Amino acid sequence: LARRYDAGRDGFIDLMELKLMMEKLGAPQTHIGLKNMIKEVDEDLDSKLSFREFLLIFRKAAAGELQEDSGLHAL
Repeated sequence: LARRYDAGRDGFIDLMELKLMMEKLGAPQTHIGLKNMIKEVDEDLDSKLSFREFLLIFRKAAAGELQEDSGLHAL
């Protein structure tokens, strides 16, 4: 899934790629919502999602550890 939306083919999902992904998944988010989604799992604070950080979304979701305002529940 992450590779499908990595338009820049740089191994990361940036803000605009995340926006497109969420729209395609039928769960569009505001700019602030998208920033919160990245912030929730951005371990290295580079404002984009690595494949590892992308997987962390699903790990946190399974453990019930996602913050309500992160927007990640839509995934």
